[in-house]
Amino acid sequence: MSPPATRALVVFSGKADLGWLRLLRPGFRHCFVLLELGDSWVCVNPLAHRTSVEVWSLDPATDLLGWLRAQEGLIVVETTLRQPPRRPSPIGLYSCVEAVKRVLGLQERWVLTPGQLHDHLTQCGKKSLKSKNYKVSVPKSTPEPCPNHSSAAAEREDMAVFWNKT
Repeated sequence: MSPPATRALVVFSGKADLGWLRLLRPGFRHCFVLLELGDSWVCVNPLAHRTSVEVWSLDPATDLLGWLRAQEGLIVVETTLRQPPRRPSPIGLYSCVEAVKRVLGLQERWVLTPGQLHDHLTQCGKKSLKSKNYKVSVPKSTPEPCPNHSSAAAEREDMAVFWNKT
């Protein structure tokens, strides 16, 4: 008997902090993944300088999917983790797409960009969830921590300074 499929939300954004990322399809310049873990979600966000891994402990009444959809410019694809064949993944450059593919268990050699990953996931029968007012000019690559989110990172002093700026 196989374990139940783990629900995953792949989130796409158009923000391009690095100049060369502006060559990618507008709206699809970065991606990260959220994995459901009981009442919590694990956010794996591969950035250029590090990979951020956070546990978002949410109130059961929190509608994470609705909250993500309400964030301007984010596109969300709901999917599940796959059980890949027991062979090494194809060699490729480390990028947000490669990190998300490995988390999901995808071994698609020619899925290289966030736009290609989006197309692959949606063409495999998964539904794409996006804001009704989707805009090509996207202001952020990662949403602010989810409402009711309590993370050790949020308790750090540098994060306290960030939150008090508003």
